[in-house]
Amino acid sequence: MEQEAAADPPDSDIIQENSAVSHHEEEVVSSDNQLHMLDVVQQMIDAMEDRISRRIVESEDRLGRQIVESEDRMTRYIIESQDRIFQRIDFV
Repeated sequence: MEQEAAADPPDSDIIQENSAVSHHEEEVVSSDNQLHMLDVVQQMIDAMEDRISRRIVESEDRLGRQIVESEDRMTRYIIESQDRIFQRIDFV
């Protein structure tokens, strides 16, 4: 009987071992949760980068159109000014 008792670990050892296993399982779950959260954060960052990229492209397009419109207005103004100058020269 003493040999059986010696072969079986004391209850406190079993409890400590179970506690260690349970703690390890909690760490694994916690690690999985952290990985999931990192994945979610990365997805949010990717979405923000996509929105920013689209806004930059839209802004560049809008700015390009404004530049072309300004150039067109300046060209028309120059042509109209030249026409007025030539008309005045013709009257002289």
